[in-house]
Formats: sequence, C-alpha cells, structure tokens
Amino acid sequence: MPEIRRLWRRLLLPLAADMAQALAWSYWRRRHQWLALHCHYRRQQATTL
Repeated sequence: MPEIRRLWRRLLLPLAADMAQALAWSYWRRRHQWLALHCHYRRQQATTL
C-alpha cells in the first residue's frame, strides 16, 4: 500500500517528480521485490533438499 500511495503522490504532484522518474521507481521497486522473493524461495528450496 505505501508504494501505491507514493506512486499516486508522485504522479499527481508535478513538483514532486517527473512522471517518468516515478514510473521508473515503481518498476524498480516491483522488480526488486520479485527478485528478493525469488531468491528467498530458491534459498529455502536448497536448504530442504
């Protein structure tokens, strides 16, 4: 939820940031979260084998 709030704030307030920068940050954050989850599951799987 905080990411959505931050993204909305960035998109609706032109002084806060450029729209491209806000979208790039959102993309980076989602990719980072996916990668962390992927690594976590991979590590969990390696320890159970």
